[in-house]
Amino acid sequence: MSLRDRMVAILSESGVAYVEKRNTLRTTCPLCKREDKFSILKENGASRCYRASCDFGKRWFPDWVSLTMGIPIKDARAMLRTDDDGQHRVKADEKLQEFVSGLEEREDATSDIEALAWPEFYMTDILSPDSAEGMSYLARRGVTPEMASKYDMAYSKHYRRVYFPIMMGGYCYGYQGRHIDPVEEGLRMRNNDGFRRDILVMFADNLEGSDFAIMAEGPFDALKFDLVGSNVCTMGKAVTDKQLDIIKSYGIRKLYLALDDDAAVEMNEIADMKTFESYYKIDVPASVVARCAAAGKKADFGECTLEEAKTAFENAKPLGSTFLFHPNNRFR
Repeated sequence: MSLRDRMVAILSESGVAYVEKRNTLRTTCPLCKREDKFSILKENGASRCYRASCDFGKRWFPDWVSLTMGIPIKDARAMLRTDDDGQHRVKADEKLQEFVSGLEEREDATSDIEALAWPEFYMTDILSPDSAEGMSYLARRGVTPEMASKYDMAYSKHYRRVYFPIMMGGYCYGYQGRHIDPVEEGLRMRNNDGFRRDILVMFADNLEGSDFAIMAEGPFDALKFDLVGSNVCTMGKAVTDKQLDIIKSYGIRKLYLALDDDAAVEMNEIADMKTFESYYKIDVPASVVARCAAAGKKADFGECTLEEAKTAFENAKPLGSTFLFHPNNRFR
C-alpha cells in the first residue's frame, strides 16, 4: 500500500471529509477548523495550514492524525505502518517505512532545541520592496528571485543581512545571516542565538523523495546546485555523525560530496564511515578555477553558475572503497 493510499484510508477512517486534488489531499485543519486552508502533499505527507494565524503551520501527516483523532503521535505513526486490518506491518512499501522512521530520526535530532518563528520580527520576506538591497546582493551572487523565494530567504534592513533558514520537517530550527556590504571577516556571518550546527542540515527538506544528496559546505555552494536538486548545506567542512544520520533519514542512498578541496581529510572520514551505499566527488569546474584565479578569488562552488554546477554534478566520479582523496590528486 502506497503512502497516498494509506493516508486516504486514514482520512476515511477519521470521519473527516476530504477532497483529493492532483497533488494534494484537502481536508479540515485540526486546530483552526478551516476547510479551505489545509492541504496534505500526496507525495510525502507534508501538511500545512495556510491560515496565517493558525499554529499548525507546516508539519506532517502524523501530526494531523494525532491532533484530529486525539491520539499520541507515536500511535499516529503506527497507523501509517499498518495494513488494512490494523495489525500487521506493511513490508512491501519501503518508502512508507522510510517516511515514518525518517520523521522519528529528525524529531529525535532536534528534540533538545525549539523551533523558531520564521521569519523573525525584524526580517522581511526577500521579495518584499523593503528587501530590495538584499535581493540585489543575492543577484550578484547568482541567486534568482525565484530561488530566494523557494528557499524562504529573508532580509533585515536594519542589520543589512540576508538570512538563510534551516528548515527540517517544515520547521525552522536556526538560521544564518550574511552581511551584504564589505565588512571585516568576523562580521560577515551571524547565526541565531542557541545555534546548533552539529545537529542541523540547511535545506534538508530538499531531500524529500530523493535517493541522493549533494552535500556542500556553505549556503551559496549548495544553492548553485538548484538545477539538480537534493542540495543541502552542512555549514562547514567538519561534518558530524548526526548530520549524516539526518541526511540518511530522508531515504538517501548516494552521497555527492561538493566540499572544497581543503576538506580532503573530512571527505576521507565521511567515506570511511560507510553511512551511505555509494559516494561521489564533485570537482569545481576548470572554467571556474581559471575565472577565479584571474580575479584573485578562491575557486569554490559558490562561484559557479547554475549551469556550471549542474555540469559538475553530471561529471562526478565515484569514490572507490580504497580511494584516498588528496587535493593535489584530482580525478582524471
